[in-house]
Amino acid sequence: MTTSNPASKPTNAAPNSATAAAPIIDDHALLASNYASVESRFGWDFLLGGNRHFGYYASDTWWPLPFAAAQRRMEEQLFNTLSAQPGARVLDAGCGDGHVALFMAARGGLRVTAFDVLERHVANARRNVARAVAAQKLGDEHDGGSGGKGTVTVEHLDFAHLGTLPAASFAAVYTSEALLHATDPAAVMGEFWRVLEPGGRLVMHEFHHDFADQAVSPGYTREINKTVVEVPRIVAAGQAKTKRGQDGVVLAFDRLEAYFTKILDAAGYENVEIRNYSDNIQPMLRFLSVFGMTRHVVRLLRLQKLFPNAAASTEGYVGQEHWAYASISAMKPDPKNRRR
Repeated sequence: MTTSNPASKPTNAAPNSATAAAPIIDDHALLASNYASVESRFGWDFLLGGNRHFGYYASDTWWPLPFAAAQRRMEEQLFNTLSAQPGARVLDAGCGDGHVALFMAARGGLRVTAFDVLERHVANARRNVARAVAAQKLGDEHDGGSGGKGTVTVEHLDFAHLGTLPAASFAAVYTSEALLHATDPAAVMGEFWRVLEPGGRLVMHEFHHDFADQAVSPGYTREINKTVVEVPRIVAAGQAKTKRGQDGVVLAFDRLEAYFTKILDAAGYENVEIRNYSDNIQPMLRFLSVFGMTRHVVRLLRLQKLFPNAAASTEGYVGQEHWAYASISAMKPDPKNRRR
């Protein structure tokens, strides 16, 4: 079980379908405020159609549109790495509005349980699932996806409290740029391990940056409030250190690889594979950075807190040598397959 934000206060939510117990949902007011902001709703809902993840580009291009096509390619990469069989039970951890879960269920006939910590996202995801069922793109969750169609069930759960999910109940678990919301990613790996069946696969599409300045938390809920303001200073400091031949303050791919390998090994996973997708998201990141002038205007007017996503995109593009985006996969060992 992960360590919650110290400022969070647990609250009870409606009972999870897997058990009669009520899951604990911490108070993520700052995170909820960010996603409910005008900037977030315009950016994610209007520009990206509610899809909260990068697109995949096999080669660099200065014209990344349409984003939807690139995002489907990224989802296809995730689906292929997941290697789940039709009818398999799969967990989408941090589902947002449910678009990735819908793709996975329709693409592979999977039975997806999707969860998110924000009630707004849960409501949106359930609405999107209902529309897909009505359009006969998915099976109804109550009939098990008859006719070979996949299903999606949406739950209100918290990364920090997954105890209501039964052990060894999923053939696969995946995240799509959601792990940054976890305040203790290493502990989350343990929870994913618990709910995976022996031989189950974990796949994560995540970007990672670990600040040497310990005043900045690796938990995203604090990053929203502080890091977007601190990033220009941190990036500048990292560039200065790099010029002196020292390590940058933010993880590059080799350090990302070491970090995830360490926490996955510690949790007991095997067959860890990490692929660098940093170059594959470059066209979309470049476009979302809204070129250099917006970055300077936002900083000049001290509007980073009002435009956290724009600030993160622009500063991320400028300081991209200090972070990495990767596809991370691992397996939970199956004792039956081990030689005696």
